[in-house]
Amino acid sequence: MSQEQDDLNFVNYMGHFLVSLGCISVSSKLNPPAVEKKFFTSGFVIELNSDWYLVSCGHVFDDIKNYIAKNPSLIHTFVIHSGMGTFAIGRELVRFKYREPDFSVNRPEGLDFGAIKLTTSERAVLSANRIIPVEQKYWDQELPKEFSAFAELGLPLQNMDLDTPGEAGFQPVFIRIEPAATIAPQYAKQTDKMRYFNVMEPSRPDLDIVGMSGCPVFAFWERPGKDMKALVCAMQSSWLRKSRIVATVDLRFACQQLRAAVAGKP
Repeated sequence: MSQEQDDLNFVNYMGHFLVSLGCISVSSKLNPPAVEKKFFTSGFVIELNSDWYLVSCGHVFDDIKNYIAKNPSLIHTFVIHSGMGTFAIGRELVRFKYREPDFSVNRPEGLDFGAIKLTTSERAVLSANRIIPVEQKYWDQELPKEFSAFAELGLPLQNMDLDTPGEAGFQPVFIRIEPAATIAPQYAKQTDKMRYFNVMEPSRPDLDIVGMSGCPVFAFWERPGKDMKALVCAMQSSWLRKSRIVATVDLRFACQQLRAAVAGKP
């Protein structure tokens, strides 16, 4: 097997972590002409207190709220796509009953994170489709120093086909990144625990990763002669396209904020 095929198999397997929350909006048949709008996001699933949460950026959930408010005449159908992993059983869109996140923050200090607690039936659907949640025992620890290689996997708008009515096409992108040596001035005021990276894709000068907000950032422990180990250590928040710097929220910090918020609810 070629190295290229090995790399593809690896990326396809990592797709078991990736989940997309989307919305297909159509006009009523009583109000022609017909209108259809669609959007899809990047996200993943984490485990907290034995529950599963669908997580993405806080600004993504803000965008959804604003989108619904700006399109009151359309009928919105929310869906989840979880069929991007090698062993996924279903590749189709599955209806999702959208509701306000249990926790959602997008603040200048850096934290950009939101979560929706999944019902038993929603969890069963994702589990049956081989989605891998980020378990609490893995996110609730400092990242071991051996995990020194990084990449992110998400769904950029650049790689989405949303032109066919009632359908959507996706092509996840796996991007190698490396810790940034300095913090960009735009991020200087961020005091929450963040991780900053440079995009290592010199062969893709056209790369536009808008749409990947909320995607998982992986840390790898590359062990010669042994299987590679991987952890999800962060979530992409934003990126500076010209300088190709990515700002990500440290996952342990974000999930700790979620845990505190859930514990404080009646």
